[in-house]
Amino acid sequence: MSGPQEMHISFQHHGTDYNIDLVKGKPSDHSVEINGVTYAVLGEQEKLETACKILSSVSLDSITSEKDLQGRLSLLEDISFPQAKKTNRVGIDVLGTSIEERIDVQSAKEAYLLATDNPHDAHVAVGILRPDGSISELNLGKNEAYGAHRIGSVTKTFTAFLALKLMNDGMINLETSLGDLIDKKLIDERVLQGVFADPTKARQMTLEQLLSHTSGLEGDDKPRIGPEGEDDPNVRLLTLNERFIYQATLDEKYEHKHKPGEGIGLYSNLGFDVAAWM
Repeated sequence: MSGPQEMHISFQHHGTDYNIDLVKGKPSDHSVEINGVTYAVLGEQEKLETACKILSSVSLDSITSEKDLQGRLSLLEDISFPQAKKTNRVGIDVLGTSIEERIDVQSAKEAYLLATDNPHDAHVAVGILRPDGSISELNLGKNEAYGAHRIGSVTKTFTAFLALKLMNDGMINLETSLGDLIDKKLIDERVLQGVFADPTKARQMTLEQLLSHTSGLEGDDKPRIGPEGEDDPNVRLLTLNERFIYQATLDEKYEHKHKPGEGIGLYSNLGFDVAAWM
């Protein structure tokens, strides 16, 4: 296949910065073969020989773009990319100071006030993890004592991370479906039938589909109101298993908007609840 005419790649190797231009067909004393075509390796002369060795240590077949090449280099243990410099630049632009220095709290508050329509209506907590492992924190927004924060959909990250860790540990499989767990007697089928309007579609949902919003489930994940309304103590239970067992006793059921794995992805809070339940 034919690759790009020119590519530019920047990376660090053992603390040394490399800024390399790759030009198809240009004569040069330093070159590599990408997709079977010779590319000149251009940059700081004293670094070119090492750069060629680094580039040649990964597969250079079927390269489609700079991003593709960078992705392959990122698999090498001693390669890093200048993302930290970009992060530090954000710290300077937004907070008015380098994240490697003491945070200027006043500048941070002024930036927050300028960037927010109703800055005093909410709490905002900022945390910066420094390269040395230390943490810098500051609070913005309401000028009052802080308590626990509702983190909302950030919990989806925790759920997905835990699922992938368990998969890596060989304990679960992304292709596992609710039906598989029912067959293994890990989930009561009566609960499944009580929770979902279409139990057949529910049985087909896999962990991967739930985590990727392709299960077809509706988006709402609020427990249906119980006999005592929103104050019903059963609406908020300690575990998802208890919550779904209770849900099965109510009349209203959760619906699928399309068959699992088909149709356009539909953002679903409920899907992540079911993934965590699994």
